[in-house]
Amino acid sequence: METKYGRFYQLTIWCDNSPGQFKECFLFFYLDYLVKKRQFLRIDLKFLLKRHSYLICNRRFGCIQKFFDTVERVELSQEWATLLKNSPLKNIKVHWVTLNMIKDYKSWLRMQYISRSEDLDKGKFEVRRLAWLNFGYGEVADFEGKLELVHHPETVLIRFNIDTKEKPRMVSFYKKKQMMKLNSKVLVPARHEQRPVNNQVKKDFKVSAKIFI
Repeated sequence: METKYGRFYQLTIWCDNSPGQFKECFLFFYLDYLVKKRQFLRIDLKFLLKRHSYLICNRRFGCIQKFFDTVERVELSQEWATLLKNSPLKNIKVHWVTLNMIKDYKSWLRMQYISRSEDLDKGKFEVRRLAWLNFGYGEVADFEGKLELVHHPETVLIRFNIDTKEKPRMVSFYKKKQMMKLNSKVLVPARHEQRPVNNQVKKDFKVSAKIFI
């Protein structure tokens, strides 16, 4: 539901607990930017811990994979999108992404944000250990253990497990000096030029081609 404060109330994102894939500071910057831009009042970024194989997101992708296993032949990558769009699976939306839609957010966000491994109290932390980041609004337990909703627009609440009553630590990814205001007009596509294919990718493709084509 659209509100006068933001287009949507809340966004919750679950990611695999992989430091090399999703525990990326530029993802944190982007989510913080969405809250600053008032696209959402609140965003929660949570990481799946051990023994998460039967959560609803896993079951959903399992259904998609089961459907794809029934497809005998796919010659073009666009066919995957068409097949999924026309599949009997319900509540599926397919969006085809073009190169012009992939923006160079890393260079753009660097103008205002910086990576940190230290909270506002000068306490060190490891990004790879993070389990939950909260932007905008979030619950914090008081001295009696009761949860209160707090607004923290200038900071990010971080936790190291998925427990609302764990006392969060506060981090700011804003640059302290020489901070430039982000202007979406200077946000450009990440890549236009064609680049040569890596030799290892070529070898892997040839192996796959012999098996599937």
